[in-house]
Amino acid sequence: MGAWPKGRREKRRLLTKRVKEAIKEEKKGSKGKKKNMSKNTTRQFLLVTLIHVETEKRRRVEKVVIEQRITNLFQCRSVIIARENHEENGFHYHIGIWNENASKNTVIKKIREKFCEWDGRCIDVRAHKGWGSVCKYVLKEDKEPRV
Repeated sequence: MGAWPKGRREKRRLLTKRVKEAIKEEKKGSKGKKKNMSKNTTRQFLLVTLIHVETEKRRRVEKVVIEQRITNLFQCRSVIIARENHEENGFHYHIGIWNENASKNTVIKKIREKFCEWDGRCIDVRAHKGWGSVCKYVLKEDKEPRV
């Protein structure tokens, strides 16, 4: 590598050439190797809402059964299940899940398969960034949730 040329254009051209060479070397070195998959698809904190629990056509599902189904699906650190009443009549369940292995690609499908009593649209699944926000939402009305 020689000294830098004096002109601004020449400097830019040389710098561009060096960058292109570095990129080419990097590509050459990574051939035959698998790409590093740094993107993590695990969603640790989930909020699931089971809407219209009281519907007549739906078999009554207790909190204990819900907890068993969730813990069979995922490797859970914690599960919180709370009941929230509708403004009219009826209620729905909010389920907070702190888990180790729920993939964003399959989590909704797995939950909907496990809770077949609910139609697909009657189950809402959302990922949260923190456990605190999940707990705050789940515990907003039910002061005696199942933990």
